[in-house]
Amino acid sequence: GKHGHAKCNFLAVDIFTGKKLEDMVPSTHGTTVPVVNKSDWEIIDIGEDDELTLMDEGGNQKVDVNLPTIPEGFGEEIRE
Repeated sequence: GKHGHAKCNFLAVDIFTGKKLEDMVPSTHGTTVPVVNKSDWEIIDIGEDDELTLMDEGGNQKVDVNLPTIPEGFGEEIRE
């Protein structure tokens, strides 16, 4: 910094958009870091009201997800 205080530069990539991001904070300050766990799910059914039934590799099912509405048309692309 201007008066000799140490700064920390952070470079990151947005996991949703792929956009590169940069942040600079004083070394004496704390910062937050997201904890992201990636898992793969397969669509096994799409209900009448766009509710998805998903299954992971272990056979566990997830039914609390809807077809995405953003970006426009993506939900229809998945349905096809």
